[in-house]
Amino acid sequence: MTNADFLDNLDLFQELPTDLRRLVSELFGEEHFEDDQIVFRAGDPSRHLYVVRTGAVVLFSDRVGEVVALKARVETGSVFGEVGVLEGAGRTLSARASGPTTLLVLDGRSLLELAGAYDGLALRLSKVALRYSFENHSSRIELARRREARIRVGAQIELRIERREPVTATLENLSLGGACLAGLPENWSPDQASRVSLAIDRETALVSVRARVAWRKNDRIGIAFTETFDDHEMRVANALHRLTGLVLSVPA
Repeated sequence: MTNADFLDNLDLFQELPTDLRRLVSELFGEEHFEDDQIVFRAGDPSRHLYVVRTGAVVLFSDRVGEVVALKARVETGSVFGEVGVLEGAGRTLSARASGPTTLLVLDGRSLLELAGAYDGLALRLSKVALRYSFENHSSRIELARRREARIRVGAQIELRIERREPVTATLENLSLGGACLAGLPENWSPDQASRVSLAIDRETALVSVRARVAWRKNDRIGIAFTETFDDHEMRVANALHRLTGLVLSVPA
């Protein structure tokens, strides 16, 4: 299927006349991202709208000093980044590729130029896109509300990372998207994603997953998980139960 045919089938463009759908589809470029590559960061200008052609993108919050919060995972056929383009606002979340990913990218300025050349196109696109945005983001908010558990822990754990000596740290918070730890040596900051284990002793790994350092402030770091498993929520819930005694419900 060509990119034009792929875009033609998206709900975002279904109410546009066929000739205008084709014109809009011609404005899209194609960009390829490697696993864990950043698409944009919170605070960046919102210059583009994105459609996932292949692969997946994770949307997350990684503000300095806070635990990394996983907000959504968008896959083939999903549109994201549209609200910032429509409102002319900066990005409120960060986005990174989860595995090799191809995105179709629409430049906001090109869209405005086309809208200026065709009467009614801007209004029609705005109505359709705003409705789609409301429905899409309502589902994302519900996903985040249902899935994201951020629990303050305050427990001593052993932090292990491949090809490095284990270090003892305080696990301040743990969530589905990552962890916040304190008491790390000044030189502890891997440059790329690595396998990280959070353990309570040398035999018991609570969570073992590929991760990267999302931020660092003094002796505190925020770790973002860069992979998830089918039972990822259960693993995090079990880890929190071992550390805090809390019993968390996990959606079936």
